[in-house]
Amino acid sequence: LTYAWHTSFKALGTTHQPLSGRTSYFHMVTWSIPFVLTVAILAIAEVDGDSVSGICFVGYKNYRYRAGFVLAPIGVVLVVGGYFLIRGVMTLFSIKSNHPGLLSEKAASKINETMLRLGIFGFLAFGFVFITFGCHFYDN
Repeated sequence: LTYAWHTSFKALGTTHQPLSGRTSYFHMVTWSIPFVLTVAILAIAEVDGDSVSGICFVGYKNYRYRAGFVLAPIGVVLVVGGYFLIRGVMTLFSIKSNHPGLLSEKAASKINETMLRLGIFGFLAFGFVFITFGCHFYDN
């Protein structure tokens, strides 16, 4: 999602639509990565069950699998998503600051509103993902 925002913001003001026709590829990659990880963890039979709570999860008994199949993907998502979110906000800020005379007041306020929404979304989303990462790391 943050990559799509970053790419769309880079194309602002042009007639080029960089993401048109690529949505099926985004969906394929987005859904295939968890599918491959799920099949891999099921194939090596490392889904552990807790009979008291009735919860099945990866890495109750062997924490290395939790680190590799839960913590590593969450960490990669945090780093890559954070990078593209910051780049997207920087792109919007550079458009606003480098072209003050070309932007109408309405366009400048729209960019400010978009930057505020991205900031709130990014703070909340990355906060929740970071808390999840921290809980899994602490439990590990």
